[in-house]
Amino acid sequence: MTELPNLPDVFQVALVFNGQRLDLNQGKVLDYERSLNLKTGELSRHFIWRFGRNRYRITTSRFVSLARRHVMGQRIEVTALDGDATLKLSAGINGQVTNTGTQHFNDDVKRLYPHHILQLTTKTNESQVNFAITTQHRLSVPDDRLGYVKTEMLRRRLRATYTLPLTKDDPLTFESITTVYTSRDLDVAYKDRASLRRQGYQAALALEKMNFRQLLTESAAAWADKLWTPMPLEIDTDHARDQLAINFARYHLQIMTPGHDSRMNVAAKG
Repeated sequence: MTELPNLPDVFQVALVFNGQRLDLNQGKVLDYERSLNLKTGELSRHFIWRFGRNRYRITTSRFVSLARRHVMGQRIEVTALDGDATLKLSAGINGQVTNTGTQHFNDDVKRLYPHHILQLTTKTNESQVNFAITTQHRLSVPDDRLGYVKTEMLRRRLRATYTLPLTKDDPLTFESITTVYTSRDLDVAYKDRASLRRQGYQAALALEKMNFRQLLTESAAAWADKLWTPMPLEIDTDHARDQLAINFARYHLQIMTPGHDSRMNVAAKG
């Protein structure tokens, strides 16, 4: 059966506070809020997790850039509210994801570069499309204050685990900036796996000068320039949800319509 394969997951993160893994089914969740900013494409989540006598504030944000087609980013901010703590943070590239149990990718190559850069190259089983997925981890803790850093190369998966000190009321931030290049991309000159790996790594190095907020601001400007400013659409209504529904539909059409590639159909909006 032909279907759209789920790509390796670059946003999956595990947090362990003083030996206790963050699990929203345990402890108590306070002040939970999740939102999608249609004007900028930023998905945010904020909550406080209380386990035993300790509380931790977690704020996450992610986006896929409209300004840079191959780029996506994630930012996580963690704050210990009731005392110092030790945090173990695990993140990477998970190529073990499936489509309801069906694995559409194989033949992967994993690489670890300096500056906390991880890379997975793989290809689809049926259409033989090559993918190079490169992600760089950035921490607000200087490298000389990092504890033990464990890097694992598992089957179809790379994972880095950082041991980090948390000081009460002092936020710690983690950012991951990811690029995805494929052999189907029209703007990629050389489509062999070695060239895709090299392009992904070079793009990661070029993006080092920009942080999550700068890339998000750049993407938000592209949303304004390409959609919201040149094509305003307002409804005369007494119900704000009517306008929200139109804006949400326009947002989905923008992200699911591959205007840069005439070979592709409009994907399902879900």
